[in-house]
Amino acid sequence: MSRWLIFKGLSAASVAAVVCSGCCFHKDLTRSPAVQSSGILGQKFSTTRDLELVYDERSEINLLATESVNIFGSSYRRLGLVKANTQLRVNQVARITELFTWMVLPGYYTWDCTLAQIEVGPQAGKEVAVDGNLIQIGDVFATLHGGFLTNAAANSPRAIP
Repeated sequence: MSRWLIFKGLSAASVAAVVCSGCCFHKDLTRSPAVQSSGILGQKFSTTRDLELVYDERSEINLLATESVNIFGSSYRRLGLVKANTQLRVNQVARITELFTWMVLPGYYTWDCTLAQIEVGPQAGKEVAVDGNLIQIGDVFATLHGGFLTNAAANSPRAIP
C-alpha cells in the first residue's frame, strides 16, 4: 500500500512539473509609489548599434540581444532586428516570477524589470526589457547600464528602488 502511495505521489509531482514548466507570472508595478517617484517612466532612449530582438519563452518578455540568437538555446526566439538609433520609451515596470526548478516543491525566481516600447521602425509597438537584475548578467543583452542604450535627455536614468 505504501509503495502505491509513493508511486501516486511521484506521478502527481511529475504531472505538476510538466504542467508548471515554463510557468511565469507578471505583476505590474508601474503604479507603485516607488516607481512613480523614480522618474524612470516616460524616459526615452535610443539604441547605439543594431540589436537582435528576441523573445524569451521562459520569462515571456522581449529582449534586445547584442549577439546572435543562436548561442542562447531553445528558450529564445529571434523576432527581428532593431536598427541603431531606434527610439524607445520606458512605459512599465513589472515583477516577473519564473519557475526555474521542480524538486519536492517548485522553485521560483523573482526579479523586477523595466520595459520600454519601441517607437519607430518595423518593430514599433513591441515592448522590450531594458533593465532588470536578471538581464544585467554579462553584456549579451542591451540594458540601460550596458552602453547599448543611451538616454535621449540630458539626465541619466535614476535607479528604481
